[in-house]
Amino acid sequence: MWLALAFSISGECKQQGTARNGLLELLTPKPIKMKIKGRIWSKIQIYLIGGIFILFSTNAFSQIRENLRNEIETIISYETEINTEKIPAFQVAVIIKDSVYYFNFGDQKFLDSTGLNENSYFEIGSLTSIFTALLTLEMENEGVLSRDDLFNTFLPESYRNNACSISLYHLLTHTSGFPFRPKGFGLKELDARNPYAYYTKDDLLGFYADQKDLKNGKYLFSNVNYALLEIALEEVSKKSFSELFESRITKPLNLNHTGFHPDFHEIVTGFSVGGNRIKPWTFQSFEGAIGLKSSLSDLAKFVKCNFKDYHGELEKSFQELRQMQFPTGRTKNTMVGLGWHGVQFKKYHPLIALGGVTGGHGSFISLVPETQTGVVILSTAPCEMDGLGFLILRMINHNWKLPKGD
Repeated sequence: MWLALAFSISGECKQQGTARNGLLELLTPKPIKMKIKGRIWSKIQIYLIGGIFILFSTNAFSQIRENLRNEIETIISYETEINTEKIPAFQVAVIIKDSVYYFNFGDQKFLDSTGLNENSYFEIGSLTSIFTALLTLEMENEGVLSRDDLFNTFLPESYRNNACSISLYHLLTHTSGFPFRPKGFGLKELDARNPYAYYTKDDLLGFYADQKDLKNGKYLFSNVNYALLEIALEEVSKKSFSELFESRITKPLNLNHTGFHPDFHEIVTGFSVGGNRIKPWTFQSFEGAIGLKSSLSDLAKFVKCNFKDYHGELEKSFQELRQMQFPTGRTKNTMVGLGWHGVQFKKYHPLIALGGVTGGHGSFISLVPETQTGVVILSTAPCEMDGLGFLILRMINHNWKLPKGD
């Protein structure tokens, strides 16, 4: 799980190898006094005047992109075990303030045959929960609901469970006490390659109605939480979840390649761990937990909305979204928020992150809101990409070291 890896990287990273150089001096309004090794700095310093970033010409952008790619390739080669036999292709977006750099990696024949680009659709798995949390906060700010409302109050009488005092806040922060999947889920898993296809919302509510003695208040990651949130939002709005999502999230944020029901042919081909082609998952429930499809470009936009100085659509909700709520209790420096999870450092700004996998895809986002830097990774196999993502984020953040004077 990413939390354990985040802890190891924030301390003595088990994968760190040779320390890489940061890029943030590029955006730091002060002269660079430290001695810096590496090709990146020798080629971009000519675009600095007094340490203040003035202008990106086309050539400068291309040069920095080339050097970033070289750095990422070095990280992949020396600090990870990624290979194209396990992952035919994957994409990386590096976000530094207003600039976004897109990269494709993997088998060149696959890349050429698929036409993979920053607008290609991927399943993003549990990253969906961050968007569902944002939607919940937006509806709270509109006065439609409160995070303190009991989940029971959103249900028809026949599905209510008076033994459960679960609030929307418990669901948002994974402190409801529900297991990762509902008990009896396997009985409806008629196709192991499409596990959610036959599990209905009635099945999920039946599971909820039977729950007793849940110990809420303690962190336990569960897809059930956000599947139930999906139901609550539909019940209070009397609209489908996809309709709600489109009207309140994708349209205001101009996310043109994000949604729950793109045509199957638009979704990038995914592969199982064993290398077999996997069709996209279908859902009768759990879309609000793991069912969203998105693209590298849209997720890069979403990262920018989570930066500290963001001012735009849904601004208040984003400010609340990135706030950590309390420690997970799993490691001493990992936190849980509303969808997001976080890592606290002793001598650096905190980061927020989350990853997801489906049958044929992997996804990961991590960012440091204060430095306005972030990384997005999408892969064509269900491999956790958090290790690479943290290493790239660390590289563009001085190896977690604050510039002198900060």
